[in-house]
Amino acid sequence: MIIYIITFLSSCLFANKAQKNENNKKKLIINSIIAIMIPSIVAGLRDFNIGVDVLVYGKNIFYSAVNSKSLLSFLNTCDADLLYEVFNYIISRITNDLNMFLFFMELFNIVLIYITLYRNRNKNKIWIGLLIFFCFFYNRTFNLLRQSMALSVIFFGTYYLDNKKNLKFIISVIIASLFHSTAIICLIMIPIKLISEMESKKRIVYSLCIIILFLFSILNYDNILAVLINTNLISSKMTYYISNKQFEFYIIETFIKILLLFVWIIFLRQKDDKRDKYHLLIVVISILLFQLRGFADYADRIGFYFEYMYFIIYSKNVKINKKNKMISKLLIIIISVVYWIYKYIIMNSCNTFPYTSSILGI
Repeated sequence: MIIYIITFLSSCLFANKAQKNENNKKKLIINSIIAIMIPSIVAGLRDFNIGVDVLVYGKNIFYSAVNSKSLLSFLNTCDADLLYEVFNYIISRITNDLNMFLFFMELFNIVLIYITLYRNRNKNKIWIGLLIFFCFFYNRTFNLLRQSMALSVIFFGTYYLDNKKNLKFIISVIIASLFHSTAIICLIMIPIKLISEMESKKRIVYSLCIIILFLFSILNYDNILAVLINTNLISSKMTYYISNKQFEFYIIETFIKILLLFVWIIFLRQKDDKRDKYHLLIVVISILLFQLRGFADYADRIGFYFEYMYFIIYSKNVKINKKNKMISKLLIIIISVVYWIYKYIIMNSCNTFPYTSSILGI
């Protein structure tokens, strides 16, 4: 547990220093590199049983790339998403060490997340956004190898969506879907964004329609998923998202996510911030999509693309009195840490606790 705490605190500390010294290019670059490298190195030094999917497919695919004589021969023998295969092959030309591969994979994720947070630095605190990522998703990236890369690409692309560069966002979605086909759902973020910018009455009506659509999709998602698979719009591998149990409501995780939303509404939501209406819709949809987990063990992964927006939404830097600003930051930090402890320490989700590393001798 201590290795994670040191990683999170040290990375956030250097990210904060980087933002405070953004006018000093040298200090900005040095502190940013350190903030990025710390979690990437820790991810790379872990034992291979830390993160279920490393041994399920990560190890085999990488060593298959190492032993391949050409990219074409590797693509012909490997059954994974195209860009994930290409990434494996590129790293295999640099090193044949699986630990180095895990390092480069985490580096890919952290760099995209950090750059996106930095791009939003005028309205957000980088270190808080990074902390929310650590608490909600860092351990998960040890497990979801392919999707973690897709998630990072989508998060990177949301900057273009926020700045009305829809074509660049669509390109980001296409790239992300070549890492993990579920990323294609993110195209719906465009109409959601357009709806959030409508005048009040239209926005409320269309927002309710969107929410009802998602509720309908959740209640009928087995049938929808079957159609998408049968028409080859998504990979047949997505069959493991089909219902495999009676519905189960995950009270604690749902409560934590709703609690974060209330903190945002009370302290951070501002009428003059055009992003707020969009962010409110995104959070509501993310909470709705999380309920898919009640039907199938892995189905909630579809909602992760929306949950990645938490790094921006809850790291918002608003002009309020110091007392309320301190309370809001403290509440967001406490709630995020509680989530991490519950999800990854108590429940040991993704099999990342305790952290072990034969290289570090722990």
